Amino acid sequence: MIFFHEPYINQNFLKNLKKLLKFKKGLNYNFFQKKLKAIVRKKYNFKNILFTNSNTSAMEISALILKKLKNKGNIVMPSYNYPTTASAFIRAGLNIKFIDISGNNLMSSYDQYYKAIDKNTIALIITHYAGINIPYIEKLKKLCVSKKIFLIEDAAQALDSYHNKIPLGSFGDFSSFSFHETKNVHSVTGGMLVIKDRKLYKLAKFILDRGTDRSKVIAGRKNKYEWVTIGSAFNMTDVQAAMLYDQIKNIRKITSERKKIYKYYIKYFKKFDLNNKVYFNLIEDNKNYHCVYIIFKTNIRERAIKYFKHKKIETYVGYSPLHNSFFFKKIKKISLKRTESLSKKILRLPLHNYLKEKDVNYICKNLKLFFNKY
Repeated sequence: MIFFHEPYINQNFLKNLKKLLKFKKGLNYNFFQKKLKAIVRKKYNFKNILFTNSNTSAMEISALILKKLKNKGNIVMPSYNYPTTASAFIRAGLNIKFIDISGNNLMSSYDQYYKAIDKNTIALIITHYAGINIPYIEKLKKLCVSKKIFLIEDAAQALDSYHNKIPLGSFGDFSSFSFHETKNVHSVTGGMLVIKDRKLYKLAKFILDRGTDRSKVIAGRKNKYEWVTIGSAFNMTDVQAAMLYDQIKNIRKITSERKKIYKYYIKYFKKFDLNNKVYFNLIEDNKNYHCVYIIFKTNIRERAIKYFKHKKIETYVGYSPLHNSFFFKKIKKISLKRTESLSKKILRLPLHNYLKEKDVNYICKNLKLFFNKY
């Protein structure tokens, strides 16, 4: 069986765990979180970093900050996204305004964001789908500054991707990342929040730590912590950090291996003359090669999934449109035609560090045979 994904195995994790077990202060002493923060700062020049237990938690912290600052308002975001990106803000008492995607890159255009902004807009969310960014990110940032609204980067899939040599996650007022086991590097489940403003970062630390000012006690500025704001147990454990640390340390090697596998796809798509059959996502050299997806010209995806399963190849669909979900249709009914159409035609193919060239050859050969049959 060729699996869609196999989590990257960190060979040093057990060694790191044994080191962690020696600390008498407990497993959550933050030894590896400190090391992790240092290496992330060095690699990506992110200043204000919080490690969370998921990308969802990073979004929820951002939402609680916006709620505290603005109390109410609209968050503009693509419907083609993961449910908890939207629910984080709805849960905080804010409104979601969904917009369509512009084309095969599965992201929204500048004009779509611009037209969605009104007097109630307090933030825009951009999604770096497949670890690839929108090309107009600087222009959108300037728009947000001029309109005095926040820019949020959903960079769940985008660690170690760059735009004009600048790491994705550097442009937003809030930028969230995922370290779920389906990502290039992982802590089984985990996340990271990067915040531009230092004052908001201090507030985020309170929210992260159950709404308390425990961080002041740890820093030696206070003897006893207390409840200071609404929060929750959003923080990453040091066991998770111990798993993640060596992966981040070696992320360039991990990305390089994924790039090599992606190039195999390029090679065999050409060999089997597949480029005129489907859209194949092109990835630039400064991206992290998170995923390979194809878009069929007609609604034959479900047939393809069954065919690949019969051939022992595991594939996966993309997101389901959030505006068409059972939950959101109870709030509002809207139509976003391109999202609705493309979401039915997207198929993600296997891409992970344990894939071999012969596997990619087999996948592409069977895609060719599928088109011969259908």
